[in-house]
Amino acid sequence: MANTIYFSRLRRMPVRDKKSASVGRVLDLIIKDGDKQADVIGWVVKTGGGPKAIDSGFVESIENCVYLNEEAKNLVWRGVGASDFLVKSVLLDKQVIDVNGLKAVRVNDVLLSQQGNKLSITSVEVGARGLLRRLGLKNLLKLPFAKSVKPQLIPWEQIEPLEKKSDLKLKIERTKLNNIHPADLADLIEDLSLRERAMVFQGINDDLAADALVEANDEVQKHIFNTLEKRKLEHIIRKMDPHEIVDFMKLLPRDRAMEVLQMLEKEKATRVRKLLKYPEETAGSVMDTNVVSIPANATAINAISLLRPKLKKTKVYSIYVVDSAGKLVGMTHLRKIIAAEPRQRVYSFMYKHTYRTTVNDTLEYIVKTMGKYDLLSMPVVDEKDRLIGMITVDDVFEQIMPEEWKQGRFLAKHKKKAGR
Repeated sequence: MANTIYFSRLRRMPVRDKKSASVGRVLDLIIKDGDKQADVIGWVVKTGGGPKAIDSGFVESIENCVYLNEEAKNLVWRGVGASDFLVKSVLLDKQVIDVNGLKAVRVNDVLLSQQGNKLSITSVEVGARGLLRRLGLKNLLKLPFAKSVKPQLIPWEQIEPLEKKSDLKLKIERTKLNNIHPADLADLIEDLSLRERAMVFQGINDDLAADALVEANDEVQKHIFNTLEKRKLEHIIRKMDPHEIVDFMKLLPRDRAMEVLQMLEKEKATRVRKLLKYPEETAGSVMDTNVVSIPANATAINAISLLRPKLKKTKVYSIYVVDSAGKLVGMTHLRKIIAAEPRQRVYSFMYKHTYRTTVNDTLEYIVKTMGKYDLLSMPVVDEKDRLIGMITVDDVFEQIMPEEWKQGRFLAKHKKKAGR
C-alpha cells in the first residue's frame, strides 16, 4: 500500500548522499503530467553552488531526509529548464473554481503518493489544513478546533492537462459551471484574475455567459470586453437583449462601443441605436424592446399559436394587446387566453384599462406607479400610443439599487452580522 506525503513536508527537507553526507535541501519537484497522476521525474535541490536539478532515479528513499543512491561526487546535476513543470510555479497558489461553494479557491499544498523511492501527485489541497502546513503551523492541526477543519482535496484526474504559464483548470467544472445561477457566477468571477475570468467565460455556454455578464459589476464587464477572445465575445453580445447591450456600451469608450454595434445583426443593431438616443434615467433608456403582444381581433386559439414561439425566448409578465396600427389597447394574461373559448376574440376578454409609460417618463415616476398599483411590468408607448417596449420591476430595481448591493457586498456584510 502506498504512503502519502505532502509537498509542504518535502520542501526544505535535507538531502543526503549514499554516505549520509549533506548535499543540500529540497526546493522543488519537477513533474510529468498524466491522466490520473503526475509523476515526479526530478528534484530541485538547494546546494552550496545554488539550485540544481537531479533526476529522480538518484533517490533511494524518503524518510526524515531524502537519501540518494550515489556519493555526492558521482551525482549528475543539471540546470532547471524553462520547459520543466515545477510544483511551486504550476500548482501552488493557482486558483480553481469550487462550484459547490460558489467561490474561487487557491491551491495551498499538494498530496503525493509514495511507493518506495517513487513519488506521484494524486491530489491538490485547497483547504485551510494545507495552508497551515505550508505556513509551518502544522502543530495547530492537533488542537481541538482543528478537528472540524476537514481536508479539501481535488483528485489529479480532475485537473486539466498542464500548460506552461497557464491557469490551473478542472475537467469536470466546465459542465458544472453551466448549471450555476448567473448572479452567483457573476459574484464568483469577481474573485478571479483577468485571465481566469476570460477562461471561465470561454468555457461556459453563450446563454449563461450573456446572463452572467449582465449581472457582473462594471469593472468585470470592461475586463471581459478587453480580454475575451473576439469570436466568443461576439456570440455573447448577440445573446443579450438590446437594452442590456446599451447598458454595456455605456461603460466603453465611444470607439470600442462602436465595435459592439458591428458585432450585431442589422435588425438588433438598429434597435440598439434607437435606445441609445434616449436620455439617462428615462423609460426609453432602460426599456426592453423585445415585448410580447397580440392583435386585439385575434381569436384565443390564434393568440396561442402566435405566443408559442415568443414564450420560448422571452420572460412574460403580461401580454399586451394592440390594434392594427400597433397602438396599445389593452392587456391580458396567458391563463385568460387558455380559459377563453377557442373562437373568442381577444378584445372581448382583455383588460382595457392599462397603466403605461412613455419613453421620456422618468424612472422615479415609473417606480412610484409600479409601487402604487403593484405592477410587475409596464408597457412603454411612443407619442402616438404605439407599443414599443416594456419595463419590468427587475429593470427598475437594478437601476435604483445602490451599487454595493449590486456587487453583493451588502448581502455579504449582513450575512456576517447574522453570524451565517
